[in-house]
Amino acid sequence: MLIPIFGLIYFTLQISIHDFNEQKKLVQLETFIKDSIKLNNLVHELQKERGLSTGFIGSKGKKFKTQLIYQRKITDIRIDGLVNNIKQYKQYK
Repeated sequence: MLIPIFGLIYFTLQISIHDFNEQKKLVQLETFIKDSIKLNNLVHELQKERGLSTGFIGSKGKKFKTQLIYQRKITDIRIDGLVNNIKQYKQYK
């Protein structure tokens, strides 16, 4: 009677350990996905800044000055957000 009980306990523990490891991997995957979204947002803001910079330079500083200043602030916020996420991930690991 003890052998089947021990077998049942063994397989239950194996399944629990496997499920725990899978859950841990899914949490890491979720973190990577969130970071990739933030990275995509940063790239988008950088492209907008690049376009405004081109317009500013092309107009010899007569156009897009205020928009460019504002866009740089937005880009800096996105960079800070991504850097903070990376720092949190390193602490989590």
